[in-house]
Parts: sequence; structure tokens; C-alpha cells
Amino acid sequence: MNQSTVSSQWNFDLAELTSALRDRFGARVRLGEPLSRHGTFGVGGPADAWLAIDNEPDMIALVSLAAERRWPLMLVGNGTNLLYTDAGVRGIVVQNALAQWELTNLGDGTARLVGGAGLNLTADGLPLLWQVRGTSLLPWIT
Repeated sequence: MNQSTVSSQWNFDLAELTSALRDRFGARVRLGEPLSRHGTFGVGGPADAWLAIDNEPDMIALVSLAAERRWPLMLVGNGTNLLYTDAGVRGIVVQNALAQWELTNLGDGTARLVGGAGLNLTADGLPLLWQVRGTSLLPWIT
């Protein structure tokens, strides 16, 4: 397969995609990355481009760039219960590693917890909610 042009189904130039992603995201872009490294089942062929994004401005920039240039974009989490094809994935596979969280008091005795897909409920400080006397985390999640 010609590395410059991927399938006619997507009709995009891989060299242009590579150049634009490297210009914006640098060495974080992995070309031909085996997806078997990013799923719990340990299977999957290469992605044209793989990138983990851990902040909102970069995620917005990537999604905007892909939409503007009509590049295929597959958004994934940690790869749990995800089965990649051995043929791989054309375009960009981006791991949503956003770990920010926000707890908002709704003023009616409840609160809303909003967290990114990369949030680790144990490592990122949320267990502290369990230590507040008379509170439970579950009723706070709406």
C-alpha cells in the first residue's frame, strides 16, 4: 500500500496527516503504533497515528484539526473491553487521558461530579470524599 495515500474510503494523505500532527503535538504522535499495546485483550494491528491527550486544549485542537481536514478519528479510553481489528485502524486513534475533575454543589443537598475519561478514582484524590463524615460518594454522582 502506498504510504502517502490511505484507502479511497477515507481519501486523506497520510504524509499530510503525519506532518500536521507532528507540528502540533510533536513526539507524542506515534506512527504505525500497534493497537495490541493499548487494549486489555492484547490484539490489534497498527494505527496510522496514535496519540494520548491529557488536557482539554489539546483535545479541542486535535478534534478541530481532524474535523477541518476530514481525517478519521477514533476516540478511546483505557482500552478496557475494546477489541481492535488485526487490520489496524486508518487515521488517528486518540486515547482520552483527561484526568481533571470538578465537584459542583447543586444547592439542593446534592452535587455533580464530572471527571475526564482518564480519571483514576483512587489515585486522583476522590477517596477523600469517603472520609467526610456523613457523606457517601454515590448520591453525589448525577
